[in-house]
Amino acid sequence: MFGADVRAGVLYDNTFLPPQPPFGPRLDPGDRFGAQPFFTDDSGNVSSVTLALQAVGSPVGQLLVDIWDDDGTGVPGSSVGTVGSIDVSGLMTPGGLITVDGLVSGLALNTSYFVVLDAIGVAIDVDNSFRFGVVGPDDGTNGAAKFLVRVGADWEVLDDLLGPGPGGVRANYLRMAATSVAEPASAALVLLGFVVTACLRRRIGLHAAE
Repeated sequence: MFGADVRAGVLYDNTFLPPQPPFGPRLDPGDRFGAQPFFTDDSGNVSSVTLALQAVGSPVGQLLVDIWDDDGTGVPGSSVGTVGSIDVSGLMTPGGLITVDGLVSGLALNTSYFVVLDAIGVAIDVDNSFRFGVVGPDDGTNGAAKFLVRVGADWEVLDDLLGPGPGGVRANYLRMAATSVAEPASAALVLLGFVVTACLRRRIGLHAAE
């Protein structure tokens, strides 16, 4: 999607950790949102999101991967863009990592936002659903807060819902990676600056030689 010379920044990445317990609770009929906070960097964008997902039965539909701002109280406010969507009919029962590429730009720098997983387009029933990969440690989160789920009109921290799992494990964070890129426009401006500087130096050198 972007040139090979455009380097990605890592906003959040704990995908190297195993899911604990292997996957979190399944979405039940009526469930719609999950939200993992993260911090933007100096690029002010998100270019990809990687998620750990596991099929339950044979779910059908599109899971939206959105970016939401913070409403000022530490919970999602409103959507500021969509990274992409995932066709849940392609999920595997053993579970795995899936990457969605799509640029959401114009975000405030070094600010808390949310990757919000919106299941409004997924047909969920008692036999067909999916699970998110979750982990307990805060490794790779860059200081982000814990995973939230929406229950009715309220957002709640995931571990408050799970409580101590088997062996006392608490799953606090979404198993996820989010990256950013230097946008092409920004890269072009930097290149233009180098060109202008080089031209000015050349002219100065020519005048000095006269």
